[in-house]
Amino acid sequence: GGPRRGGQRVARPVAPAVGERGAPAERPELLELREAGQLPEAGVVEADDHQREDAKALLDFLDDAELPDVVLCGDFNAPRGGEIFAKFAARYRDNIPLSYTTSIDGSLHYCGNLERMVDGLFSSYPYEVSDVGLVGGLSDHMAVTATVSRT
Repeated sequence: GGPRRGGQRVARPVAPAVGERGAPAERPELLELREAGQLPEAGVVEADDHQREDAKALLDFLDDAELPDVVLCGDFNAPRGGEIFAKFAARYRDNIPLSYTTSIDGSLHYCGNLERMVDGLFSSYPYEVSDVGLVGGLSDHMAVTATVSRT
């Protein structure tokens, strides 16, 4: 089911409702997704010590390498709105639209449908990211597609 591009299923974004209230460090759209059960509860620790160590090692590497321009994409296995994803989103632009609520392909993932955005596409200036999409039918996680240009 669902729309197809080049024989592959393409995820259709779902427009989240935008609430009138929001936490100080959280966009209202994220608060609405959290209230809808599509993000972990604020304060809930979903990361383990290995994930924390790996995230710290990657962020330290990026600091030490003194890379001024970064595009970072991949399977973080850490949900948007959670501790680990937030560490990257605090430093880099999260380019996957909030209208995408999951990057798990429920037809291929062993747990079925999970409403978790656990894949990331982060960037720093001067990169502009557009035409972001998710393509299913390839793996247990949907492929992230986008156009990346340097401004």
